[in-house]
Amino acid sequence: AAVCATGMVFRKLAEDQWYLKDRLFKGLVCVLIIWAIWNYADAYHSLTKTCSEFQIQVNEIQMQKEAGIGDVTIPLLSETESIYNPVKKTPNVSLDKDYWFNKWMALYYGVNSITGVEIK
Repeated sequence: AAVCATGMVFRKLAEDQWYLKDRLFKGLVCVLIIWAIWNYADAYHSLTKTCSEFQIQVNEIQMQKEAGIGDVTIPLLSETESIYNPVKKTPNVSLDKDYWFNKWMALYYGVNSITGVEIK
């Protein structure tokens, strides 16, 4: 949203043609574009990493369930620093099999319990 709003401001300023003469403004535009690309790349990297880790969790649950294992263990998701990653502020599997989210996942996947394990 911020990128769209910034683009709209730049377009309006381009219509007025005042910014073409100001080198400081051009420099600011370049800095903002680099900042936006940096933020997008950071968010993209964080989300793709979380997505692949989550897919590993699902695969582990399915493989262990097919092998007849009722008490499933899966790797925990790694910590994320990106504010754009929804895992940062939402519950997920924990080390405690009695944690409500673990119980919900076990019920959802039809196993006795799900416990997270730390990967080193």
